[in-house]
Amino acid sequence: MGLLDTIAGASAAYSLRKIRDAYIGNCLKVRRSSDNTTLDIGFVDGWLDESSLLTFCGAGSGYVDTWYDQSTNAKNLTQATTGLQPRIVNAGVVETVTGTDGTTIRPAIRSGFSGASAMTATLSLSLTQSTFATVTKRVGALAGGTYGVLGILSTNYTSAGNYLMFVSEFEGGVSLFPQTLATAPTIRTLDLVSYHACFNSTVTLVRANGFAFTNATRSALTVDGTTLSLFAWNGNASNQLTSEFILWPTDLDAESDVTVIDHSDAFGIVVPRPPTGGVAAVHPLGGA
Repeated sequence: MGLLDTIAGASAAYSLRKIRDAYIGNCLKVRRSSDNTTLDIGFVDGWLDESSLLTFCGAGSGYVDTWYDQSTNAKNLTQATTGLQPRIVNAGVVETVTGTDGTTIRPAIRSGFSGASAMTATLSLSLTQSTFATVTKRVGALAGGTYGVLGILSTNYTSAGNYLMFVSEFEGGVSLFPQTLATAPTIRTLDLVSYHACFNSTVTLVRANGFAFTNATRSALTVDGTTLSLFAWNGNASNQLTSEFILWPTDLDAESDVTVIDHSDAFGIVVPRPPTGGVAAVHPLGGA
């Protein structure tokens, strides 16, 4: 059973693995560097079809034109500008991440390698609460600005009443713009991290690899979001490898143990595993 079958109702869901059993579409539309031809790439055994991907790209590189939405809403992430497309194959080699177990290797999309890389989808949401879950790894210095950004939900981040929700590259910090929240205390910068972030009308709670590190009370606000943007905004780019991003329209902190254990199993991320449910209070990873 896929994660979206266990936690239903996602607004949008993007992954390099199949996360909804009934989903029959492709994973990515990829552009190869040799001649700019594009091709849809599907799944094999529940993961991105790396064999077909490499056959298509050859010794060249592959860039993501479309990341298909596996929810029932068909909110595909797209990027038509070739210079802004994130990368999935680098000179004939699939981009990958290794789990914190040191052995599990999974495909990933590389952003920020040469500046801003961005993909967007129109969601038209008006929310007072929301949740996102994502799997990502910081791989290098910031490209283009103060914050590295993984996910944004906003109509226009410069206007009052429109807010960003994003993962910063600084030691796993998470923010809900314009309020900066606490950074993770012990997540090593280069580790693969499973984030589960929730906010409702007054509280923001973030978990990283099962460890709750932010529980911030703030003024009530309503997120008015028409655009979901991954990887960059306003020239600020995340230099990261990302394998999954899911957005739900409700506060699902009660389901955080489900997402972190699912990510642990799929990506080899070492997390606390209490025998009776819930997440443990002690984080298993040391500092950098």
